[in-house]
Amino acid sequence: MPVLGRFWKLILAITVVVGGAVYGLSYLQSTRYEATAQMILSDPRNAGVFRDESQIVIDPQRYIRTQAQLAVSTPALVQASELIGGRLGADDLDELVTAEAARDLDMVTITARDTTPERAKEIADAVGQAYQDLVREEVQGNADASIAELDGARAELQARIAELEEAIAAGDDTTALQAERDAAAAEVVSLNTRAKEIAVDAALYGSGVQVFEAAELPESPAQPRPVRNALLGGVLGLLAACVLAWWLGQRHRIAESRHDPAPVLGAPLLGAVPNLAEVGSDGQAAALTQPGSVASEAFRFIASSLDHALREQAAAVICVTSARQGDGKTVVALNMAAAAALGGRKVVLVDGDAHARGLSRWTRLNEVKGLTDLAAGASLEACVSGLEWGGGLLSICPVGSPVEPGAGFFHSAGFRRAVAALREQAELVVIDAPPVLASADALAIAGKVDGAVLVVENGTPLHLIEDAGGRMATVGTPVLGYVFNRARVRGSRYGYRYGYNYGYGRRHGGGYGSYGYGHSEREKKDEKETVSGDPGS
Repeated sequence: MPVLGRFWKLILAITVVVGGAVYGLSYLQSTRYEATAQMILSDPRNAGVFRDESQIVIDPQRYIRTQAQLAVSTPALVQASELIGGRLGADDLDELVTAEAARDLDMVTITARDTTPERAKEIADAVGQAYQDLVREEVQGNADASIAELDGARAELQARIAELEEAIAAGDDTTALQAERDAAAAEVVSLNTRAKEIAVDAALYGSGVQVFEAAELPESPAQPRPVRNALLGGVLGLLAACVLAWWLGQRHRIAESRHDPAPVLGAPLLGAVPNLAEVGSDGQAAALTQPGSVASEAFRFIASSLDHALREQAAAVICVTSARQGDGKTVVALNMAAAAALGGRKVVLVDGDAHARGLSRWTRLNEVKGLTDLAAGASLEACVSGLEWGGGLLSICPVGSPVEPGAGFFHSAGFRRAVAALREQAELVVIDAPPVLASADALAIAGKVDGAVLVVENGTPLHLIEDAGGRMATVGTPVLGYVFNRARVRGSRYGYRYGYNYGYGRRHGGGYGSYGYGHSEREKKDEKETVSGDPGS
């Protein structure tokens, strides 16, 4: 993925650091050896002759799981403690021993841990032996109880037989008595046989363990295992680093192409402005001072695209803003207004950035009346000045008299009256507004105009563009489009290779069409933009 490739050093560093940290922390663990003993159990369904026959084993695996729990039960661990000489109590063994039932075999695996391999093996074997002793005692107890019941029944039958013998000898109804005596004698034989079978089965079943495989002496400790832990830590670190890189990539994605802001803003590209220094433009008013330059052509193209947007929205008053300070909005507003004036429109350019006052200073109108004075009741003629150049006249309305910060000038009725007066004076009013994310005045201005143009500098983080678009949406003023500023021109041939074929309204493939100037499809495909510096706010 491109994002992961961009942050490969960060990913590598995090992976190595996490893996190394886990490797070092592994040595803080106490040494533990692990020994394993295994028991293959007899099928409990074959042992019903001496167990409670009312208990029918339906799920053999459940029986195996039950026996695994029995192996680490308190009675078994108490007996195991005795087998190892009381070195560890039942509670201590409970923390060191586990028993696990196999999924597909009648087998229980006993795992024991201790500080030495000999002790680990001793514990595992002791627990296995304790389990066998416990089961053997249970089996023998069940057998003895069953035989005792049979002995009691046999004694009763033998007493009855003795009574019958006396009755027969007395000469009573001998036929019936003899039949009952013979039946009782046969039952005694059956009980004797049953008792012998139980004794034999108990001896054969024993502990219920067909095979007991004693634990082997472990050769290496189960912990610490620094290499394994480091690999696992490295994998986890790699996953975490990839997630972080993805987040950083999303957070720090920048507008590298003129089309990158379109899906973020949901607004079309009006045009792209080259870095003025790269195309040989001196100064910031190329549309005024160098009408035949590449930069001037770029602004004429933007003005043409804007004209389509204005007609669609029936707009006459717009503001030009940006996400942050220094993106070149003042230069774009100045040149875009000049290009529109060259196209025959009656345009008034207004400095609405009361803090920076960049337009007022550049036009040397910082000390004359302007917007604030117009809002206070001054005449329109006193507040609007003309900027002359070789091709004509551009009307400028500077900021005017200073206003107190936070005074709410742009929310006032006076400002609304000033905008209305300017609207009557011109076909197009362009207000140079403060950056959206730097001043609340930008939204106040945007709420009183017909539309907004956002200037996006090459290299602006997309999340800032998204934030700016979101704030503009809160006031309900449509974003007519955006201008991609300070785009890089490829190659040494400036001219029309710059590529003004991306006409207004190219919103996801639709819109007003193209204004191409004859450069090849390969040139279009090869166009790329990178960040370049340029004066202006």
